[in-house]
Amino acid sequence: MGEGGEIKAGFGGKFTGKKPNEVWGEGKKAEQMENQTGGEQGETGQKSGAGGTIERPKAEYVSGQHLINDYSKDDLQQNFDLISDIIEKQGFDGLPTVVSPDELTRYIEENGTPELWRGEDAETTGKLVEYQEAFISGAYHRSGKGSSLHGSGTYTAEGKSTADFYAERNNFGRVNRMTLHKDAAVFDATGGVKASLEKTGYQSGMSSTISNHVAALGYDAVKIKTRQGDIFYVILNRTAIITDNKDYH
Repeated sequence: MGEGGEIKAGFGGKFTGKKPNEVWGEGKKAEQMENQTGGEQGETGQKSGAGGTIERPKAEYVSGQHLINDYSKDDLQQNFDLISDIIEKQGFDGLPTVVSPDELTRYIEENGTPELWRGEDAETTGKLVEYQEAFISGAYHRSGKGSSLHGSGTYTAEGKSTADFYAERNNFGRVNRMTLHKDAAVFDATGGVKASLEKTGYQSGMSSTISNHVAALGYDAVKIKTRQGDIFYVILNRTAIITDNKDYH
């Protein structure tokens, strides 16, 4: 924060061409956000006292590029670990944007972005804290490494009850609430993974490698529908995530 008392947010990023503190609309400045949040950053930040600062993890939304031609058809179809290289090249391994709970609610309401929930479980509280810190400010981690039907990424659900289920699979659990950046590109695979991919002109040998294709095409997330009718978003671009870092479990 500079002398003018601006909050280091990070919503806008280079994709929108707006300054980070102008994401809520033209003319709304950072001091308004500070008044609305009561001078606090929430669980990950510090209270802003007289002349104090509000520090947030440095985050910037990075939009994807069309890199599909950089990889062979065989690799895209069969190499589960290829997704790591694609994510790094796309810059999708950057940090998520952390805001207050009120800011997150307002962002979802004003931009019509999906409210998403993610359940995390661990054997110990220490491990749970470790997982959360890695998600917010650590190295990029992806679920479903070679074993998931819907590819690798950060799995989230539209329903909180689904996240609660995953949070209760072990001794300790946590549920995160988040949304996607308003300009995020979402690949809609609710009509079936393979059928959806074929519409793009590319075919996947296995639905579990859908992340390779979609990330290489520049998409930030995949929207899928399970046989039970649940809607999941598999997020590939961590910089497209906006979260309040609060436990809702």
